[in-house]
Amino acid sequence: MDLVVDQACRLPGVEGALILVEAGADALRVVAGAGDGASRRGTVLAPARLAGLGVAAQVAVCDSDGEQLGTLAVMGGDAAAAGTGLDDAVHGLAVLAGLSWRSAERAAAAERLFEAGVGALAKLLDLRDGYTGSHAEEVVALCEAIARHLKLPPEALRELEMAARLHDLGKIGVPDVILHKPGRLTPAEWEVMRKHPGWGAEALASVPGGAAVAAAVRGHHERWDGRGYPDELAGEAIPIASRIIAVADAWHAMTSNRSYRRALDEEHARQELADGAGAQFDPAVVDALLAVTVTNRDRAGRFSRDGDGAPAPAPACAANAGDERRRRATALSSAMVRVARLPALRESHERLEQLLAEPSTEDAQLLGVIESDLALTVATVRAANALSVTERPVTTIPEAVRQLSREQLADVVRAMGSVDYFQHIAGWDKPLEHLRLHAMATQRATDLIARMLHRPDRDTLLVGALLHDIGKLVLEQSSPGYPRAVHGDADTPDGRVRAERRVLGVDHAVVGGLMLRRWALPEEIAEMVEGHHAVDAEGPAAVLRLADMLAHYVHARPVDPQVMLHGAVAAGLSPQQLRALMFDLSRTGDAAPRATEPSPLSRAQTAVLRGLAEGKIYKEIAVELGLSASTVRTHCHNVYRKLGVADRSQAVLHASARGWL
Repeated sequence: MDLVVDQACRLPGVEGALILVEAGADALRVVAGAGDGASRRGTVLAPARLAGLGVAAQVAVCDSDGEQLGTLAVMGGDAAAAGTGLDDAVHGLAVLAGLSWRSAERAAAAERLFEAGVGALAKLLDLRDGYTGSHAEEVVALCEAIARHLKLPPEALRELEMAARLHDLGKIGVPDVILHKPGRLTPAEWEVMRKHPGWGAEALASVPGGAAVAAAVRGHHERWDGRGYPDELAGEAIPIASRIIAVADAWHAMTSNRSYRRALDEEHARQELADGAGAQFDPAVVDALLAVTVTNRDRAGRFSRDGDGAPAPAPACAANAGDERRRRATALSSAMVRVARLPALRESHERLEQLLAEPSTEDAQLLGVIESDLALTVATVRAANALSVTERPVTTIPEAVRQLSREQLADVVRAMGSVDYFQHIAGWDKPLEHLRLHAMATQRATDLIARMLHRPDRDTLLVGALLHDIGKLVLEQSSPGYPRAVHGDADTPDGRVRAERRVLGVDHAVVGGLMLRRWALPEEIAEMVEGHHAVDAEGPAAVLRLADMLAHYVHARPVDPQVMLHGAVAAGLSPQQLRALMFDLSRTGDAAPRATEPSPLSRAQTAVLRGLAEGKIYKEIAVELGLSASTVRTHCHNVYRKLGVADRSQAVLHASARGWL
């Protein structure tokens, strides 16, 4: 499709091109666009608007059986003057689009099948060997960070992520006596172990669409100098995904406790990688890993200080401190794996499925549901960035919904688990509702602040607000007794954060930033979440910091007035604006208007008008109320007469404003 619209833009006088498909009654969805039409991709248009866009010619796109699949439209003031020559060229491109359409659908189906197969194999690997499964998750996160540092294209990133997750798939065939041997392997045992890259590749190659991922898995034990296995490839003959996995795999193996040795400290591991660059490893990949691990370590250190700027006190014994750091790092890593499986709220999940099943659903309706749920927000933004064809990251839900087709969004929702209100989840001490309620309150406060300041990044801030405390879920999983055993008597947000830094050496904001990067969410969101408890927070992080304190205030939890005032100034608000915010947030919010005068409508007329307000037609209202359609029509005319209005829209507005509905 993209090739067709690109070629159309090269025709004389053509300034833009679109491919459109039906999206319900009197609606067309743009599935491909180029030139002036590029910004329309993913939007829904009324057919009548095409003329206003400067469409000079449009031709039906049909398959080989003559079934219309969509429409190819070209735009441009000079294009109309090209006459039949343009029509012939556009018709030829429409034929090309029709031929490629079914192929694209088959390719998409094969891709979904492969991803399902990868997911099943990953679960099987986790069941076969718990360490290998959790090790794979860590390697995936490192590989994604390295790939982004190397600026690999999105398609390569997708294949790398799947290959990294399954790089040790072949170990399913390695006997337990070898796989879990506490000492060094004998030459014969090594011969068996060395077969696992080939076994894994063979399994993946048997899944349709798995050739590239299979090649990456097969090559992850090759060496840059050609002395690796199983094929003794060298240099750039080794797939780039294999080279990245090799470095990430080695780093995680060195910094983790194994059955035959203790973990190396980080500096020792960095030196080992540097020594292997140019021999065992691709030097560019080693440089990338060293860069991203330094960056992450600096981030963790930047905010892991007590409120007065002094570093948290170090343990008396350096050896014990090292053991404790490794224990915490392992616990944190395992907790992140569990939080990565965060389920959606069942009500949100089901509502979104229902909206996606209805062709007439507007994007605005989807936004309200997605932005009310942490898991749906994360999954939607992740999917939009993974499937994006541009280098600019997707940081908002409106933009994500525009990027994804309804079918893609439905696939995202179907792949997610869900949990009901108050439902206990195995492995979690309490329901997730406590986090969601505070997140929603913080999101509302953020919205009011952003509107008051006329901030252009309002939609990005709303995503950050919903996810700002995701680090608390990780700490609940990694630190026994958190939060009560860690926070102690601290009762204000800043007091609790100081307690976390003092006891754990890190706070939930920093952990949240790391979690969002693990999910490959845009850096802009990760940075605002990571810094929202820093005393010198500014920009988006300062807005989140103030919104968090306002949410605590609304829920009648203690806040420090001076700290809140300082936060307001840092966010760009005056004391008078802060007072206005506190007043607005303490009110009932978006409650419907209350009636101040009696309604002139009868009970039946009010019921009919409510049906009209919900967008129902006469027949639907009649069935619901047990009336005939003609009776409903009579009620409508009587309502218009009593209210002194001309039509249903005026009647609904008039009655809603007075609180009668």
